[in-house]
Amino acid sequence: MKIGILLTGRTVETLPAEHGDYDAMFRALLDGRGFQFQTYAVLDGELPPSIDAADGWLVTGSKHGVYEDLPWIAPLEDFLRQVYAGGQPIVGICFGH
Repeated sequence: MKIGILLTGRTVETLPAEHGDYDAMFRALLDGRGFQFQTYAVLDGELPPSIDAADGWLVTGSKHGVYEDLPWIAPLEDFLRQVYAGGQPIVGICFGH
């Protein structure tokens, strides 16, 4: 199963050196369970090409809130609505889910 990781935030400065960013933490947590991963830095405007780019989607945590007026949030919302309508699994971690 391929998991698309939608990176919506970055860890605080002290964590990446030891633990990596949020996507690396989830990869480590789910390691050894047969998953493949692809990260999309949505906070930098990088969205997946389609909902079929992965079998399931994981939305990382973020210091930002879903109601903030940031240019990448509305496209992410649209993408997640398409994923939901397509019946694919979505897991959201502390980003207004």
